[in-house]
Amino acid sequence: MKSQLSTRLQELTAEELALLPDDELQALDRLLKENIYDHRDSLCSLVALDEKGWASGKSGPLYWLQNLTKTIDDHAIAKGTPGKAPFPRKSYLRPLMGELLKPVLQPSPDCYTTLFPKSREMMTSWAICGYIGWLCQWRPGTLAVVQTLKETKAEELIRYVAVLTENQEPFLQERHRVTRSVALEIEWANGSRMFGIPGGENQIRMFHPFVAVFDEMAFMEDAESCYNAVKPVAKQIVGVSSAHPGWMGDQCSI
Repeated sequence: MKSQLSTRLQELTAEELALLPDDELQALDRLLKENIYDHRDSLCSLVALDEKGWASGKSGPLYWLQNLTKTIDDHAIAKGTPGKAPFPRKSYLRPLMGELLKPVLQPSPDCYTTLFPKSREMMTSWAICGYIGWLCQWRPGTLAVVQTLKETKAEELIRYVAVLTENQEPFLQERHRVTRSVALEIEWANGSRMFGIPGGENQIRMFHPFVAVFDEMAFMEDAESCYNAVKPVAKQIVGVSSAHPGWMGDQCSI
């Protein structure tokens, strides 16, 4: 149907186009929109790294985050900025996202581990949640788990992803439908799922995720045992934390 309408459109002069009946004009309008949506959807799915190993902002997760969805800022009123806005175009997000994407571009039987020290204002946790949301939407059947010190913090990170799915363009909401979104879980129609869990080796041991994320990992007293529990089954482990003495700090210093 699309190819027939496209051929029909190309054959028409401007004068003939103006004389088309409303139903044909509506069909052509739908065709043009669907072609645009197909293109944008394909750009979101496409992953490319440059020669430095940095993610592109013209495709993949950064394209989605910076062009087709929005975050929320709980401090927007105090700062006098919009409450909802696309991801900022910060230069450090490209190498960060490039590192996160390596297991997707270079699959391996081994678990790929990355530990990110952070400061509070860098949106590192937001970016990692953005990566997980992208992974679940465009890679069907993905299982992701985020573990934090407390359940309330796990709920906050699940909320980050929920915000991105709820504030993305309507055509993406239709194409990548969320079938379940509760405090500690999001599920997509394509079979992908994301769970938030509190700290504890026995908590993470219940899952066999593609990616496991430990937020504020340096503050987790059982960080090493949680890491060891999930490493044999996960394909990717991401640890992120502000500075604090502990197992993660020791690993970052090696």
